[in-house]
Amino acid sequence: MNAYIVAFKKPEDHPTATDDHITELSKRVEQQGGEIKHLYNSRTMRGFAASMPDALKDEFEANPAIKYVEADGPVTIQ
Repeated sequence: MNAYIVAFKKPEDHPTATDDHITELSKRVEQQGGEIKHLYNSRTMRGFAASMPDALKDEFEANPAIKYVEADGPVTIQ
């Protein structure tokens, strides 16, 4: 399993990008043996950080309600 950030589009940008849809997909992560690390629900970002199978990453990337899926990891600045 790898760590990913899953960010959803705004509901006004896609009709299925609802809080219920985010909850549904986060439950799928857990059903597939993954773990939700953090939920994001702010004006600037809606989604979650999770460790999950790569197959779910591929599935989520094809979901039109999802803005992006990217690898999660440390960020550094100099």
